[in-house]
Amino acid sequence: MYTFALRPSGEAIRLSLRSRKTSDVDEMPRGQRARWLVEAPAEEVFTVQRTTISLPPKARIRGSVLCDACGEPVMDTRAQRVHGRTLCPPCAGAQ
Repeated sequence: MYTFALRPSGEAIRLSLRSRKTSDVDEMPRGQRARWLVEAPAEEVFTVQRTTISLPPKARIRGSVLCDACGEPVMDTRAQRVHGRTLCPPCAGAQ
C-alpha cells in the first residue's frame, strides 16, 4: 500500500494492489504481465481510496561532511569524531 499526500492539507490518495485469488493475469508470461501492469487502467490494478491524513512536520535539511576514512558524504548530525577524525557510522564502527 502506498499513500501520496499534499502538504499542508493532508489530502491523500491511497493505492493498494487489488487482491486476486487466481486470474488470467497470473497465467501471463512475465513480460506480458509487466506490460499489462503498465498499460492497464489504474482501477484494474489498484484499489484507489481518497482520504485525508495527518502528516508529520517537514524534516530539517542538514548539511553533509566528508568522512575522513572513506570520503563518502555523511549528514553532519550522523558524523562521529573518533581520534580527531570525522567518520561516517560504518567507518566509526570499524575503528
